[in-house]
Amino acid sequence: MGIRKSITLSMSEITRAFSAYKKSHGELALESELTFPMELQFKDDLAGIISEFEFTRYDAQQYNSAFIKMMERGRDNTGFIYDASVYNRYSRPLRHMDNIPNSTLQIGPGGSLGCEVLFALSGVQKAYTLDPFLILTFDLEGFIESLKVLFETMSLFQGIGNFDSSFLNFPELKILGTGHYRIGKSTVRHFDSRSFNCTGFENASVDYLFSHATMEHVIDPLHCIRETKRVLKPGGLTAHCIDLRDHRNFDVPLGFLRESREAWEEIMQEYCSIVPHGYMNRWRASEYKEAFEHEGFEVLEDVAEMKVSDAMIDAELPLVDDKYKSFEREDLRTTTLFIVARKV
Repeated sequence: MGIRKSITLSMSEITRAFSAYKKSHGELALESELTFPMELQFKDDLAGIISEFEFTRYDAQQYNSAFIKMMERGRDNTGFIYDASVYNRYSRPLRHMDNIPNSTLQIGPGGSLGCEVLFALSGVQKAYTLDPFLILTFDLEGFIESLKVLFETMSLFQGIGNFDSSFLNFPELKILGTGHYRIGKSTVRHFDSRSFNCTGFENASVDYLFSHATMEHVIDPLHCIRETKRVLKPGGLTAHCIDLRDHRNFDVPLGFLRESREAWEEIMQEYCSIVPHGYMNRWRASEYKEAFEHEGFEVLEDVAEMKVSDAMIDAELPLVDDKYKSFEREDLRTTTLFIVARKV
């Protein structure tokens, strides 16, 4: 048996050789060295050296499944993916405006200002939000880093068809206080301890007001529609995605229509003692549209995004309160409404 000797290789070389394996199998310290027992004649054959060692290979199916689950969770929770989806939804109605709005106001942003950051990067000068709560956990720098990674990923598809992921230039970022940021020449600011029925904004001071899954929780929708009209500039735009389901049990989305008005208010009093700001007003799609039109808005979009089945309507109609028996069947079927209106 010949004498086995060892060779020493720099970790920078080893790292490059292992680049085909995922980082999840361990980071390599570049300042250290790794010693392989090997016949001297193979000292320059890194691939040959490495091939003698077994490593767990990256499982594409497992990785892709985990990624899809992350995407699904991200769309339903506060985070970069959720913020991007909200921005995508509420930037689309801007096609009804001649120019990028100077100011936007989101009612009830939850725990993130990511949508407003994206509006600021799109040219909005003043992107505001308001909510009864403080924004305590929004990470502006982390959000920007996520955005950079997204653009780097998109660049991999350059050259496919006519796809073009233009380079994104990031302006100077400055934290001015809790929930208050400067992004280039634009401002992002959150106002806490305010609500939809009393925004605190001056008359005709906002170009675009929107809310996502918020309108169904206000006690008096008509008052909020009037407040929207008050703060919007002439020609200003408003957009709302409204979840018309019984939030207590999404498997029975029309369950709360069985209660009389008096009984429902008693239920909500008890429910809100456990779930603050969880009030559900039970307005249907037609009521929202009629209220906007009655207050002088021009309804530009009126889309039933989700509906229950005919079988569920057949089962629920005998059970609903007398008030809802007079509603059109298609109106009761609608459980998610997206409405866009212009102040005339």
